[in-house]
Amino acid sequence: LFMVYDYASIANFNNNGRWYMWAKLLRHFQIHWFNIAFGHGVGNLWGELGAVHNDWLQMFYELGEVGVGTSLLYVVTIYRGNRMLFASFCGICVNLTGSYPMRLPALAMLIIFVVGLIERERVEKHEKIM
Repeated sequence: LFMVYDYASIANFNNNGRWYMWAKLLRHFQIHWFNIAFGHGVGNLWGELGAVHNDWLQMFYELGEVGVGTSLLYVVTIYRGNRMLFASFCGICVNLTGSYPMRLPALAMLIIFVVGLIERERVEKHEKIM
């Protein structure tokens, strides 16, 4: 396959609005220990700022360090399983940085499918031990 990239749009990444929205989100973040630790609550970002095209920042805003830490801990715990599933999950995590796949039904279903395969493998592994 041959893909044609629009190098002008890649060069003007700063002008596409994502950096602006991310900076606006971080400025809007109230510096208070409780909000940093536990976030502002699920769904509060949509009413205040709209889509920021970065699910990690949205997770940090809504769930705080506890929510992001729990998500990253899950990534660490699945590392010992199937390497192919782990690689696909890491690809999904990278996609969360510049996109918003959890709000697109097809990508959200793919993420749920991959996580389901990872959990099925973990359950089967646990059942073999017992």
